[in-house]
Amino acid sequence: MKRSWSVPLALVAMSLLFFFPAIAPLTDRVLRALGAPSGVTIILSSMMWSTIPLGLVSLCGGIAFLVWTREENPSWHLGIPLVVAYAVIVVAPVAEGFFVIHDMTPPLYHPGVVCSLLAAYGTVLLPPCAALFFWSQRRAGRWAPVMTGIALAVTLNALILTFFVLSPCLVTAGLLPPAQPQYIDGQLVKSDGEGLLFLLLHYMIGLPVIGLCFLALAGLFWYKGRRDAALPQAG
Repeated sequence: MKRSWSVPLALVAMSLLFFFPAIAPLTDRVLRALGAPSGVTIILSSMMWSTIPLGLVSLCGGIAFLVWTREENPSWHLGIPLVVAYAVIVVAPVAEGFFVIHDMTPPLYHPGVVCSLLAAYGTVLLPPCAALFFWSQRRAGRWAPVMTGIALAVTLNALILTFFVLSPCLVTAGLLPPAQPQYIDGQLVKSDGEGLLFLLLHYMIGLPVIGLCFLALAGLFWYKGRRDAALPQAG
């Protein structure tokens, strides 16, 4: 395979996990539209709702991209955190089954709790790691800093989401004071879904937007590869 295609394809593979919220339901609709047997549809759809398959593809794409570009890019090491994040997202759901939690209120540092949180919300690691990755690709042109800024904006939402996810554990550990009940006209106001908005923003907007940035970067590398390949012929 020509080098001009291998690097863009690696970036496309890296983008797939960011489209996980869209690919999972789309797989079910496509299989049903194609008339696939119900058993096959259920199995494949359930696999796509897990981050493991797409995470594995993105992990392989990330490793391949770093291997193929490290000699050309002095900042290639800034892409390592993203590859590590892919690996954590793939391994955490598997490792979760090896740790049994016996305590009703286990500490936050319990391996089972850590693996459970990473299995459920490990994708919050992706935006900050993607920002580092985009920043390492500044040689690709002026669009790389723009992609970095987009990833940082999504990171802010991910940090807020992380706070809402960890706040019950921090309250249990005594690191945060419990939330005070709120009353309006003497009626208790429940706030069970405080972090739901940030969760929806993360999965439905933030991650897909970063995925589009990866596809745009793949297009830039493809165009650059074709342009460089045409230079000797022009000379």
